[in-house]
Amino acid sequence: MKITIAGKEQELNFGFAFIHEINEKWNTERDGMRVNLGALYTNTALDMGDVESLADIVYFATADNDNRPGKKDVMTYMENLTIKEMESLFKDVKKGVNESVPVKFAMKKLNEMAKTSQKQTK
Repeated sequence: MKITIAGKEQELNFGFAFIHEINEKWNTERDGMRVNLGALYTNTALDMGDVESLADIVYFATADNDNRPGKKDVMTYMENLTIKEMESLFKDVKKGVNESVPVKFAMKKLNEMAKTSQKQTK
């Protein structure tokens, strides 16, 4: 997916650099271990229409770009969108995230971990 931010075309990539960035932003500790929740938080934020998190997600998806925009550039880009364009951005980003093999794998593992945790509490 490509968008133009601050006059520069940006490719949004939801691969390993994206996973690294979302996990740096959204993680927690459990039993003394870091648990990466980036994939879960990303999907939840997109489903909820969290505009602030969408700005983070778009910024993180530009991690591999040579001409990466600044976070402020991403926010300015989003501030100038119409409601329809914002809805389209959410939809397109959600599609990109859902098609990402690294994100799918991370979600699968988080779901498995949640099921194991539920069994232990019963």
